[in-house]
Amino acid sequence: MGNTATAIPAAPKRGTAAAPSREPDTRLGPMRRFGSVGAELRVQVRNWQRIAFACAGVAGLAVIGMLMKSGQPTMIPYVVSIDKHSGQYVNIGVPPRQEDAPDVVAPIVQYTLKQFIFGVRTVTPDQDMQTFLVTNYVKPFVPQDGQSASFINDFYKANNPFELGSKQIVTVDVDIPTAITATSYQIDWTETTEDTAGHVQKKVNYEGTATTAFSHVPEDQQKFNPLGIFIKEIHWTVKTDATTHEATQ
Repeated sequence: MGNTATAIPAAPKRGTAAAPSREPDTRLGPMRRFGSVGAELRVQVRNWQRIAFACAGVAGLAVIGMLMKSGQPTMIPYVVSIDKHSGQYVNIGVPPRQEDAPDVVAPIVQYTLKQFIFGVRTVTPDQDMQTFLVTNYVKPFVPQDGQSASFINDFYKANNPFELGSKQIVTVDVDIPTAITATSYQIDWTETTEDTAGHVQKKVNYEGTATTAFSHVPEDQQKFNPLGIFIKEIHWTVKTDATTHEATQ
């Protein structure tokens, strides 16, 4: 009787077992593609949000800049030197700041003070001329608040030129103001008061002091005060009465 060999199957090696075969899931491809598209959309939304916020910030800064610019004076004043003999201009240019060239600015301030005293003290029966003096020679150079505004308002309340003009005429001869400091000046002038018939009633000498400053000019006053010269403080008093009549303020 012959021996029959029995075939013993060999144990499979570790790690080499064959995975059971499965059909591919056809749903994964579209889902992956959809997820990728959604991620791209989210990135694009964030980018557009950043751009929108940046544009809004730039627009806001532009609006603020325009508002600040609109509040600044746009008129550039020029000073023209005229030859008093020929009437031709000698020099023209933008006026320097007071601290940069006090010798150049001082004559401009002196002229402004002469013009101011002439405007505030003159009395004329011509109502249009009186309005012109107050509007062009006085108001643009007095700041809205401060000592000078109160002083001039009190003076006009006690000496209304529109009422006085119906019974008298006051002519004013102002000397060149003398500098006391860089911003303070002494002013001397003479007033001659006449009745409406032209008869002299009194002649009075005055002296006063004024303190000036440069500041921003409101847009509606720039054509009258382009250099921004303002009279912060002013005082005056009777110096001598050249007539026998009593001097009044």
